[in-house]
Amino acid sequence: MRWTVDTPGWKSTSGGQTTATVEQRALGAAQRGKIVVMHVVANPDDGTIVAQTLP
Repeated sequence: MRWTVDTPGWKSTSGGQTTATVEQRALGAAQRGKIVVMHVVANPDDGTIVAQTLP
């Protein structure tokens, strides 16, 4: 099984991502059957945007 939606949170803050951009991408694609991939600690030196977004 593969994911169908990527939240670009793995780019972290240096890649221009924020909790708002990650949330918008995930919720904007939310549909039955979609699988959202989220890298919780993609770049620990550059923030954990996805982990902050999950709550």
